[in-house]
Amino acid sequence: AAGADPSVAVRNAARRILSSFVRCNLESPLAFEACSDLVGHLASDTWRGNGALGGKVLEDLREYFFGASAPQRAPFLLKLLAAAHRSGSKSFVPGLLRAQRSSGGASRYRPSISALVASLVSTFAAAPEPRYMAGLQALSEVVPWAFVGHIATLGVFLAIGSPPSAGQEVFALGACTMLADILVALGEGAARIVSPWAWARVDLLVTSHSSRLARPAMRCLCVVAESEGNPERILAHVRRAASVLRAEADNPQGAPGLARAAWIAATACEHCDLDRLFALKDLGLSARPGRRTGAGSAIVEDMLHIFDACARTGQQHFATLPALILALGFALRRHMALATTPKAIAAFTLGLNIARGHELMAERTLESLTHLLESLTSQAETLGAGEVRGRDGRKIAPGEVTVQFSRHQAVVLQLLGYGLYRRPEAADVPLRARALSAARAFQSAGLAHPGSTSIALIPALFADRALRRSAAALLVAVARQNSDAVAAGMTSGIRHAFAAIMWQAPQNLSLASSATLTRTASDLACTFSVCKRSSRVRWVRSLFSEIQGLDGSGFLQKFPGLPAELGGAKAARLSPFGGGRRRAAQSPSDDGAAMDEAAIRSPMQRLLLLFGGFCAHMLVVLPLSPVEVELVVDECTKYLELRAAATHSAYEHDEENVGADRFFSVCAATMLCRALAQAVGSEAPLRTRAFQVALTVQWPTLMTASCAGTSEAMAQWLGDALASGTAVPVPRKRPGRLARKLIASSVESRCQPPGPEVEVKVPLDTMTPEKRPLPIALGETPVGIERSLKRQRMCQVQLIED
Repeated sequence: AAGADPSVAVRNAARRILSSFVRCNLESPLAFEACSDLVGHLASDTWRGNGALGGKVLEDLREYFFGASAPQRAPFLLKLLAAAHRSGSKSFVPGLLRAQRSSGGASRYRPSISALVASLVSTFAAAPEPRYMAGLQALSEVVPWAFVGHIATLGVFLAIGSPPSAGQEVFALGACTMLADILVALGEGAARIVSPWAWARVDLLVTSHSSRLARPAMRCLCVVAESEGNPERILAHVRRAASVLRAEADNPQGAPGLARAAWIAATACEHCDLDRLFALKDLGLSARPGRRTGAGSAIVEDMLHIFDACARTGQQHFATLPALILALGFALRRHMALATTPKAIAAFTLGLNIARGHELMAERTLESLTHLLESLTSQAETLGAGEVRGRDGRKIAPGEVTVQFSRHQAVVLQLLGYGLYRRPEAADVPLRARALSAARAFQSAGLAHPGSTSIALIPALFADRALRRSAAALLVAVARQNSDAVAAGMTSGIRHAFAAIMWQAPQNLSLASSATLTRTASDLACTFSVCKRSSRVRWVRSLFSEIQGLDGSGFLQKFPGLPAELGGAKAARLSPFGGGRRRAAQSPSDDGAAMDEAAIRSPMQRLLLLFGGFCAHMLVVLPLSPVEVELVVDECTKYLELRAAATHSAYEHDEENVGADRFFSVCAATMLCRALAQAVGSEAPLRTRAFQVALTVQWPTLMTASCAGTSEAMAQWLGDALASGTAVPVPRKRPGRLARKLIASSVESRCQPPGPEVEVKVPLDTMTPEKRPLPIALGETPVGIERSLKRQRMCQVQLIED
């Protein structure tokens, strides 16, 4: 229930229960499972705007991490930290440590953190597993000082084989990253606490292994070189990498070792001021005419020249270009003035304009663009009105650089929907995930267009399970910034989302119960809840305009692209009630309606009904206020009294030729409006079920009229619906087998002569007539008395019905 229930209130209540269970059962093995659920959902958008609940959960998790028996739970704590890292909850560890500081005070904060780190490191060293390294790494980013006493233990994981195994690479990567964090925290003199053997292993990782390990190892060397002002530690590595880049810039051929050289040089450019530490002659480079003479700037310009040459020669898909675009992003973080040059803009444009089968290039470009935007945003917030110098010596504000990257926003939003309107492929989801991260970076930088961003986010929210939570959280952030723009883009967003679901998961489109669709609509409802009142009204009217505008003419032109296979063998996937022939054969009347997909023979009619039901489902799930409920009922009544009644009157008086297709669209909208008016009058948790019941009551008769294929049959159905208004009569269900047996036994008992009877002495003047006691036969046991009462009540009900 904490993660799967469609109701946000139910999920929050379930998480409160889990939180209380953890607090009261710290020693129970089940406490770990409860903590895992809480950590997994802590980054969900349902926690946003509910700081009290999130703070309470963090307080209970703090007891689990820092309690008296926490060292005995160290293996479980490692698993929880790794799970938080995998779920993308970057705020979990900082929030947990803030809760510990506020609870224990500053005097107990450092000792408790040191004790936790000591128990985690010792447990990890005793039984190292690659999947737990990410948890230690996330902790070292926040409190690197707590790992100072464990450098020798971490240095053991720097030794790897040749070639290294996958596990050894993970260990070495994590050890180098944590060592760099420790060195940054210690500052000057940090190199002395690392043993010479460990430094030798770091040098070996830079020179002898893959670029994945070369970057964190090079970062360790750069931190020491920058803090001590001694470039000797990195001189040989940078010189070797710069010579490879210069040779490739002069003659682009995709030379071996180019990616490693680019990552080593870019890491040095990012973490060291190479223009201050080195001259060009120290690196064996010569100055180019019209270019800057700094060593770091020359390296970045060589990278840009490589991309420019690839674009001019049409060789956009070198095998090393994805790694080079990442390296370019690393280098531009310090040399941000060079990001305004035409070659830098052209390099990112080249990476984002992908061809089918080369998604890796666009994925790496999006990653580089995201990290660069985050770095520039952080620098702009730190510097405020500070400035940097451009290559021509003029001062450039950090905001001016981010504006140069805003021209890529349209392409990023387009890639957010990559592959949603065709059959899914393996490379689609990673590319969309990177595009979502880039869109979030644009939003954080204040460069995102709210309307365009919301239109791109809604299809990803509905059609991509991997991005549902992240897309919902970003949509909430956009709505808080400009709810009017989100409401204005709702019409286009819903249409794109419907088309994406048709391609990716058509089984979720049904008038019957769909837990996945309801859960996703609940996530969209979080955005609705943060909008202001006028925007919420616009949401409602936009969805109603889609329901009331169902019309076969020009319907397909509303969508970016729908599957062409809408009939024949694919009809079962588009059955209005979400089932095929097998389900129809097994339970033809479970919901009071036959579910044979052949009942609606026209694919266009299926699309009309499913799209209208999709929009109506959104309205049912939204957290409507009483005023908005009245608006929904008024809109439904207006449609029935104006549009539907006018169509029926035109047919009766032969004012115009009303075809069967138009009649079906009006009848479908009428059915949905009646169901909506019935559903919104119920309690909020019961609206979805009430909506489904109201549809299944009306569906059999509309299906019969549709099978007739004539305007007369559907005009008759529409006339009957208009005569009933918005009220949908719910028929009585047939009694079950047990109820029929009780009725039969009660009828038999009436034919037998009654035994002696006694009346219970209860003052009848204090009871209502329906609660007055019935005569009970003497000698019956309490169980028999209860059965007699049941039989008599069932007999009375049956007599009334007869």
